[in-house]
Amino acid sequence: MEKNMTRGQPGSSLLLTYQETAHLLGVTKGDVRQMVDDGQLREVRVGSKPRISARSIGHTLGYDLFGSTSVPRAYSELTLSQYAVRLLNRGVRRAHSRTTENYRYALSLLADELGHIRIADIREDDLRRAFRRLESRYATGSLRLAHTVTRCILRTAYENGDIPADPTRRWEAPKSTKPRRDDDERVYSAEEIETIFRTSRAYDAELYTMFTVLECTGMRPGELLGLEWSSYDDAARTLHIYQTVTRRFGTIRELSKAAKSESVLSVPKSSYSVRTLRLSDRAVEALDAWRGTLRGDTNRARADSRFIFPGRLGGFRSLSGAEKKLQQYRTAQGVRGVTFYKFRHTMCTRLALEKYPISLIQRIMGDNSPDVIARVYTHISADDALRAMDSFFASRYSAD
Repeated sequence: MEKNMTRGQPGSSLLLTYQETAHLLGVTKGDVRQMVDDGQLREVRVGSKPRISARSIGHTLGYDLFGSTSVPRAYSELTLSQYAVRLLNRGVRRAHSRTTENYRYALSLLADELGHIRIADIREDDLRRAFRRLESRYATGSLRLAHTVTRCILRTAYENGDIPADPTRRWEAPKSTKPRRDDDERVYSAEEIETIFRTSRAYDAELYTMFTVLECTGMRPGELLGLEWSSYDDAARTLHIYQTVTRRFGTIRELSKAAKSESVLSVPKSSYSVRTLRLSDRAVEALDAWRGTLRGDTNRARADSRFIFPGRLGGFRSLSGAEKKLQQYRTAQGVRGVTFYKFRHTMCTRLALEKYPISLIQRIMGDNSPDVIARVYTHISADDALRAMDSFFASRYSAD
């Protein structure tokens, strides 16, 4: 039989026809098709012809079919949580540690439901039941990421021979039943921004300056913290963005707990993120005043720092340090819903409502994905849509 086996693309395992597989397992070709549908066998296409992976046949039989030994293969005794932690810590392709941490968070949604179950015992029905219980608690985006990462973990386990079948073959992505948040909550109104300016100016000069820069640029919080005075041109009223503060995560210990992290200075996520942005008069005034305040700071490390928003030791302020300052402001001023990132969503929505082309919005926001601009950052409310229709009618039917 070995001489009839087909090799697929380079690096693939040996492949058998349906007839060869049926003969080897002592079943019919129809049974083989059913086993493929059930995830017990893996089908691979060679051109237009279906073949069955010899490795997957070995999974079904419980031993290495074409190896030098016929000792039955033992499946993994690890739980889903233990297996996922081990796999994530080995690295996911070339993913940054913050991406791996996002994967951990996505899998943590399942930790209470399936995390304690031996991975070799998880079946398709277990996945469906678990996600049905999650559908009313999490948004569709979180559920789909959890679905994608869980499927990747289980398929990898199957390919490694650690589980007897792939339970994700017919498992479709779940949909959330959680009520959607009103898009108005994701952007600031003009009145809210003025309130933020007024309260922060009285509370803390540094935070007020941060808000004025974020409001007119929509830059990412990490880009804000990575700004140096050399990147600020007060005459041209511009800021040049070429670096960012981001989080680097360490070893994952368990799915339900975030890995320890530290803030690091790094290059932006893409070439689109390197850009020069114009500042509003308010932001220029705030920056100039803040520079004067820093020069008089008794902490010489901060006073002499090259960073516009320095930490206590004169280096860049960490993301956690900035979030702590923001939280203190929210508590002291009794304001809710104020975040750094919300300014980015607000700026992007403003540009869209002003009818700027998507290519220009990409350049300003520093994002090379039109889909992210349209789907994530832009929030058009029902009132915005009605006003747009009124404007359209006014221009279209004014001569009627």
